[in-house]
Amino acid sequence: MLAAQLMLVLDATVVNVALPSIATDLSFGPAALSWVLNKVALDEAKPPIWRRLSLRGDLTLEQTHDYLQAAMGWNDSHLHHFEPGPRKQRWTGKHFVTAFDLEEGEEGTPEADVRLDQVLRATGDRLFYTYDFGDDWAHTITVETMRPATDEDPDALCHRAVRACPPEDVGGIRTWNELAALLRANPDPQALTGEHRMYADWLAPDVDPEAVEVDDINLALALVGADPATPLASLGTDGDDPFAGMHPAYVAVVDKAPPDLVVDLAALMAAAMVEVDPPSEADLAALLRPWVVLLDQAQPDGIRLTKAGWMEPQACRRLWTEGGLDWGFGQGNREQHTPEITVVRRAADEAGLLRTRNGRLLLTKKGQAAAGDIRALAAAMAAGLLHVRGDAAADERVLTLLLLAAEVEPEPRGEPGWGYGAREAFLDEVASLLTRLGWRIELGPIRRDHPGEARDVLTVLTLADRGDGADGAPGISFVRMPSAAARHLARLALLPTFP
Repeated sequence: MLAAQLMLVLDATVVNVALPSIATDLSFGPAALSWVLNKVALDEAKPPIWRRLSLRGDLTLEQTHDYLQAAMGWNDSHLHHFEPGPRKQRWTGKHFVTAFDLEEGEEGTPEADVRLDQVLRATGDRLFYTYDFGDDWAHTITVETMRPATDEDPDALCHRAVRACPPEDVGGIRTWNELAALLRANPDPQALTGEHRMYADWLAPDVDPEAVEVDDINLALALVGADPATPLASLGTDGDDPFAGMHPAYVAVVDKAPPDLVVDLAALMAAAMVEVDPPSEADLAALLRPWVVLLDQAQPDGIRLTKAGWMEPQACRRLWTEGGLDWGFGQGNREQHTPEITVVRRAADEAGLLRTRNGRLLLTKKGQAAAGDIRALAAAMAAGLLHVRGDAAADERVLTLLLLAAEVEPEPRGEPGWGYGAREAFLDEVASLLTRLGWRIELGPIRRDHPGEARDVLTVLTLADRGDGADGAPGISFVRMPSAAARHLARLALLPTFP
């Protein structure tokens, strides 16, 4: 993302005037492979923030960096350095060089060539780790005990965790100490005042300086370096395989998600993949009624288009009436003036069901197959839900479909009022997940009114719903959530082989 790239540039600007690199002889190896129990503490945190973490001695420092990110809860969107002990020499001592340093032409000992047990060899040994040279998150790693490693020992295991990781880019440990104290007194970020008011919209609404779960950390550690399609059971964690065969757009979200969000995504996917009875063909036909009518009209010679490229009024009117789009308002005979018809046609295009040729809207091969098979139509429409361009749009649709497939119905954020119902609470949840994934609007969190792709998905999946409107008059429901058949399409979109 642009924001992450910008942060790397800022980090690089700082590091160019920072530490000398270290070049030392580390060719010797330990007598036996060790399993090292460490206390990893965030320097100057008041009250303390730390993890008790066991690591295999044959991990490189480059690999250790990945495990530290997962254990602490960082997003790995900034530069970092390891500095050897025993004394702390922040910004004056030497460091092992990273892959970025090497690309910049810096010389020294690469962290990828150094094993953890070459720098931590006995109880009391220390290693220093700095992440984000702007906020300057400094960590001290201290060996508490060591023992020979066994084949059953994982690469990393968290035994205890104390307090949550600070949010990324919050300004450093002194700023976080102040913010955390205020949040302990009043957990609502919107209550921040004075010089801290600028963080009210930056912090997540549910930020909690104390909240941390060892089980969540260990799941995040188990996922380090794993292919997103690797079954969780093979990683030494409980649960079914929520990743195998997933859509590449979902894999892309998992790849960029911070460790705590990866844990939540895994839980959502496990809920989404719980076996449910598939919808009947009648239920699917009711859900996809507009597209059934559209494809029927396109047989066998296509739908005539005007010179401007719109469907002719007669075709629009039939789709409006037979497709269940007539809510009692408007004539439905002009595509350019009827948003519902535009939604139907665009979704059919995204599903690859239609193509334009010689002034007509024609069925593709996929469209021909779907025109006579409601389950083929459902599969095509589900695939179309993730046929979008742009990382932001794809991420938003993945998160929307994941929440739908998991049948999540979030609690309202704040006091519900006029016009606020289940759908608005759902959009709040999508916005929160997008913010946690790293997306921002003008450096602030995503809000409910921003997710346009989520609204598009909900519109497609509720278009044929003839439920009553909020005022009791016939009309499309803007409160009711998608049906069981619609949630089935969400599962198909994320996992095409779902039964």
